[in-house]
Amino acid sequence: KKMEATQSKLAIEKQFIRIQTQYDEQQKRIQQVEKELATAHEEMKFKDRTIGELHGRLIETTEASNLHLKRDSVNLKDKDEKIQSLERIRQLLNEEIKKKDEEFFHM
Repeated sequence: KKMEATQSKLAIEKQFIRIQTQYDEQQKRIQQVEKELATAHEEMKFKDRTIGELHGRLIETTEASNLHLKRDSVNLKDKDEKIQSLERIRQLLNEEIKKKDEEFFHM
């Protein structure tokens, strides 16, 4: 009976050691997964900040582009008006030349 009790005790101790080993391995794995999660979370926060910065730059660039387009549009209107003005002057000069030519040839 004493031998059976010893064997039973040894079997229980072996089972306890096996369970303790499994528990320790699971704890290590849990710690590893927690580290991986923390790293992934940091990466996500970094990516979110990066996306936020890029979005901000995109807005700034778009606004700057819109300002340039508005300025270019105003400049084009100004140039268009100058061209029209020069066209009117050219037309008037041509008419004056025509009159002078007619006066000259009628003499």
